[in-house]
Amino acid sequence: MGLRRNGVVNPALKNNITGTGTSTDWTSSPAGYTRQTGVTGMSRTTGFGGSGAIDFVTTPRFAAVAGQQYMASVQVKTGASNSFKMLINWYSSMTGAFVSNSGTSVPFTVNGTSRVEIGPFTAPVGAGAGYLRIIELDATTVTLTALMVEQTTAAGNTYFDGDTGGASWEGTAGNSPSVLLTAADTVTATDAGSKTVTPSGPTGGDTASFTASASVVASGVADEFATVTDSGLIVALTYDGRRGRVRVNAVGLPVTALRAVVDSRPVNGTRWTTVRGGKVAVSGGVFARNVDDYEFTSGVANTYRIRAFSTPERVPDVVVAQATVTLAAVLDEVWLKFIAAPVFNRRVQLIDWSDITRPSRSTFYDVQGRSDPIGVLDVAGSRRVTVELRTSTKAQADDLDYALAQGMPLFLHVPETVALPSLYAAAGDVSSTRPSKLTQVRYWSIPLTEVAPPPATVVGAASTWQTIIDAYGSWADVLDAFPTWQEASG
Repeated sequence: MGLRRNGVVNPALKNNITGTGTSTDWTSSPAGYTRQTGVTGMSRTTGFGGSGAIDFVTTPRFAAVAGQQYMASVQVKTGASNSFKMLINWYSSMTGAFVSNSGTSVPFTVNGTSRVEIGPFTAPVGAGAGYLRIIELDATTVTLTALMVEQTTAAGNTYFDGDTGGASWEGTAGNSPSVLLTAADTVTATDAGSKTVTPSGPTGGDTASFTASASVVASGVADEFATVTDSGLIVALTYDGRRGRVRVNAVGLPVTALRAVVDSRPVNGTRWTTVRGGKVAVSGGVFARNVDDYEFTSGVANTYRIRAFSTPERVPDVVVAQATVTLAAVLDEVWLKFIAAPVFNRRVQLIDWSDITRPSRSTFYDVQGRSDPIGVLDVAGSRRVTVELRTSTKAQADDLDYALAQGMPLFLHVPETVALPSLYAAAGDVSSTRPSKLTQVRYWSIPLTEVAPPPATVVGAASTWQTIIDAYGSWADVLDAFPTWQEASG
């Protein structure tokens, strides 16, 4: 039993030309290629292409782990013989800076329809994402679709996405990575025995149903039918760089499972902590929703434990399935997160922070005639710190300002490699300055007062388009219920 993963978002332009942001678009230079529909003779009916010489095509980014090997392939359809080269550009994250590239000398010539593949290439140190880049396309009609990047060392991998039979999308259909369950089972059955029949001979059949093994007794000329049932617990564990969260899902749980609990701890840690929102219902062997972990220990590998129970809460637990899965270190960056409204989560550039203070709440009274004062002592106040952030563009500044203006408690999420601690806080009077008159760069000063984390019942919204479709009969009903799209998406 195994699991394959196509890490590309929007691999075949199912919904649009955009993946999850400007860094995951399909683009060409010159900008002559567009999204095409009604494509024939290819793995998918939508694609990206056009006519004329194109210097390069960039495809949606995929998340990568430094040191791991990746194969990349895409289906190409040409109107005449067309020569080009392919490579992988590596970046520090899904929206980060360029690191290096692999495969600049891999040439191809396609006349008709063909699938072309490069790799395996090892993601270099500092890489957290990458994308396939196609360069030097000739002046002819070209269509590209069915893009796949897989963490593997095996060449010649067949294409799949969430619309392939047996596969599923990890998030929005067409705009998220996809996974495919694979299996190779061998079954051996031994048949022996005798059966007494009338002189006309047996005319019926015997049916046997078995899970691991079975034996069927028959004689003469009798057809036999055997049904094999196979199941297995599959855990999908991925990092969503758009919201800064680890997404946990599971399928193949026993049909007796009613609920599941997801716990986590850093690798080599000793204490399990239940993930916020980690108590989830199970229906038909599948999580009722994704479990999203926004508070994981950043910058180190984390292990997740999934336990399924056949008993409801507040009665003795009966565990019917358990699995532990480790996710490599991710999020070597600083984030501002808003747990109740993850749509406002922002990756930020931390440039400095003040001394961390913890004010005293004790009071002392001098007494006439004695040297020692009388002290009224109390626990110290929470930590205070002012963080200095930098935004590079007006859009980044507007997004940060709008998120802070909501007045919600925030989670300052800092990697373990940085001396500043992660903490829940409330922002004070926010200010921004500019280093010069005409630049769009802004330096932000944000005073933070540490506050208690929100209750465990406060989790990020799990709404999807399917949730809205199931709950509302028309767009008019949706607009009546939500004054803005941000409220609809959570």
